[in-house]
Amino acid sequence: MLACAGALGDKDDKEDKKSDTAEEEDPEIAEARREAEERRNEKYRKMEEEREIMRQGIREKVSTSFTGVFWTTWYRV
Repeated sequence: MLACAGALGDKDDKEDKKSDTAEEEDPEIAEARREAEERRNEKYRKMEEEREIMRQGIREKVSTSFTGVFWTTWYRV
């Protein structure tokens, strides 16, 4: 009966110790994590800019081709 109570008690103590160390993060690690997040955000911002440039090019091509179709159809009527 003591073995069961001790096993459960040990598990709870280990979880408490892990949560305490997670809250007290090394300042260098926190700074490295923040810098990595900034680089990642910058990377995705640049990717989105490139995508928007491609989208704009597609919009221009589509509007040009539809405008040409519209005017040739309208002119024939």
